Amino acid sequence: MHNRNIKEWTRRLYSYFTLPTLQQGWRLLQPDHVVEYGIDDTEIVEGAVRREGGSILGVVTLNLEQLPASHCTCSKGKACEHLAAVALAYLDMERGFDIRDILKPGGNAWGSSSGMSRLSEAETVVSNGKASKAGLAAAPKIQVPGSASSVEDWHRFFQHRFPLERITSSRSLETLYDTVYGGLSPTGAAWPPALKSLYEIHILLFLFKLLDDLSEAGYQYAYGYDYYGMQQVYAQIVGQGYDRLLYLLSGVHREEVRRNYSERLQATADYLAQHAFPSSSSFIPWLSVYMSLWKGLLLDELSADREKARLSRASRQEGLSQTLFDHLMAARILFDVEAGEDEAALHKAGQLKLRGHIRLAPFLHSFEHKKQWDRLQLWLERLAPLIQKKWGQPDPGYYELWEELLDHHPAEKSWESVMIQLLPPSFPYYLDRLMKQERFREWVDLHLTFGYTPLDVRVSDYKPIELKQKHLLLPWFHHSIERLIAEKNRDAYKRAVRLMKKLRTTYGKLKQQERWELYLKHTSSKYSRLRALQEEMGQLRKGEA
Repeated sequence: MHNRNIKEWTRRLYSYFTLPTLQQGWRLLQPDHVVEYGIDDTEIVEGAVRREGGSILGVVTLNLEQLPASHCTCSKGKACEHLAAVALAYLDMERGFDIRDILKPGGNAWGSSSGMSRLSEAETVVSNGKASKAGLAAAPKIQVPGSASSVEDWHRFFQHRFPLERITSSRSLETLYDTVYGGLSPTGAAWPPALKSLYEIHILLFLFKLLDDLSEAGYQYAYGYDYYGMQQVYAQIVGQGYDRLLYLLSGVHREEVRRNYSERLQATADYLAQHAFPSSSSFIPWLSVYMSLWKGLLLDELSADREKARLSRASRQEGLSQTLFDHLMAARILFDVEAGEDEAALHKAGQLKLRGHIRLAPFLHSFEHKKQWDRLQLWLERLAPLIQKKWGQPDPGYYELWEELLDHHPAEKSWESVMIQLLPPSFPYYLDRLMKQERFREWVDLHLTFGYTPLDVRVSDYKPIELKQKHLLLPWFHHSIERLIAEKNRDAYKRAVRLMKKLRTTYGKLKQQERWELYLKHTSSKYSRLRALQEEMGQLRKGEA
């Protein structure tokens, strides 16, 4: 079906629709009406025609393979103007055909004069309708791009096929990746492989930009999504698109692209410069897209120098938001990292303003992926003071990279120094490794230092110490009990007695019952004037659990 040309489609339409019906369908494509549709995998087009801001005129099911099997909910039911409108919209938007060639007598779609007599009235009727003959002639004709077309031609074609206003329902949004990529990629199927890959990369860039435009236009409200619902839908589409981008970059013939399509490569860099640096927040991970394309396709010495100069100029502009400045600076750091100039890159990293370690994560993961452990250690160490002084609490990924580094590289002293430097946010990660290494005394000392009592953690957290070196818990229990008593309120006394019970059990397991009895006697005497505490401790003297 997709191989049929405009001549075959014209003959098929006129074998099912009358000329007046097609002309009425054409009128329904004008601004005072809305035609919307979606396509499934069985070549069935489901759509609707309604007045702008008004009622639905007909809900249609158009069978592209067997037109007579189509139907509409209007009174006619078959071969109506609503079916004609959806058919013409499909041929215009999906196939890129010029509808004028179907409706005008002697148009290119006919190929001979045989259709002239049948369309003898067409020009008069169309010129008397909502769209005049002059208006038709003035409309620009968008050509389906060929292998010689420019990147600008590609994007004009993309925008013609998928204008913003066509995304008219939540269903069309949720299937947007399949609709856009599946609808546009066949155009370049027969092109040389390198050019085909570059063309498909631009389809994905167009898809990302389309999502950005949809977000700015507030379409989430029209679909009834809340912010988080929209974020989930966008994340799914972006995930599909970005995975496809990485797949294309992994197989692209870089040298062939550079040798044969240098102008299109420069146009790709220009497109990123224009669209990958939005002035406000975006659902699209533009920085990741930018970095992937530069590392996987665009990077060479000449283009890198040109881009570095552009980024430096852009970052010096007045009035930049902190987000945009960081975006530009992170892009600039990319070129230093790829050149192996870590000191220059780290100097620029110090200029990042908002949670810079998040923007630098792609570089750190790249070092991990390439097993560049020395570089990863250098960056993790040098970022620690920046995180502490400028960017706030690290995200879990920072600590996970340390764990990965320690599994492959001797960096224990460096890790410990950084964990201490980042306390208290690093507290759980530091504790976890201390426990794994059975450095129990340090584990207990850290809890004492930060004022945590055994009641503040799960018993399972210190169970290994109970099993192997339970005597190390005694100072922690004693100190915690004293702290709770010092609060001098009934609730704190109850908690202190709970800890005393744990202390009694621990002394019993150590076969030091006499020490427990001496401790209980000493504490009771020391705090004899605290009546509420004495009442709570009565449980211990009576031997109650």
